[in-house]
Amino acid sequence: MYKTFDIYSTYRKAKADRNNKGIRLPKDWEFYFKNNLNKTTQDNIQELTDMFNTKLCHINLYEYMVAGFDVLKGFTYKYFMDNRVIDKYIHNDKMKKRYWTFNKSDVINSLLYICGCVDTANVDTMLKQYCKKRSTHDATHDTIHDYISNKIGTSFITWLIKDKYITPSEIEWSMMPFITGNKKSIFNDINKNYGWLKKLKGMKYEEIQRKYADK
Repeated sequence: MYKTFDIYSTYRKAKADRNNKGIRLPKDWEFYFKNNLNKTTQDNIQELTDMFNTKLCHINLYEYMVAGFDVLKGFTYKYFMDNRVIDKYIHNDKMKKRYWTFNKSDVINSLLYICGCVDTANVDTMLKQYCKKRSTHDATHDTIHDYISNKIGTSFITWLIKDKYITPSEIEWSMMPFITGNKKSIFNDINKNYGWLKKLKGMKYEEIQRKYADK
């Protein structure tokens, strides 16, 4: 669950990164929020917090703020819900995934990430358990949220779909427009590398960590 401080601090970080500057964050957020921000700013931060915990829960918060600064040089709290920001975020996300090719590092890094989500040594079992997890907000698979947030990659999630670890709903497919629009070519690339993927599935997590971590 996002809190108002998450919205504020992520906005400040995106702004600092855009200007190549450091940031200072308030030590006592509750006091700062109530006494240093005007009512309109408080309301805007609270509204976006609520949205990121419900309707926008599948969106990467930092990338959303970056999109805001891409669209508006003077991106401030009052523009948090501007449709131009949402449209720019969608565009940026599609561009990142446009020039996709099958990537073994993508798969390995995704596996290394999900080991923190599931406590088991066997890769096949780990994938089954991971793909059962769903958001408490909208019942969407955590796998889909992680993909949209760039925590796992296109090669990895497509493999999970192909091997039926996860069967996306119609709504979940709509949340992955790049895969939906290029399904045939992406699945063809998965098939070409399926022998390697099948070997991974039969490995223990420790084997993968020893062989691939930090490489």
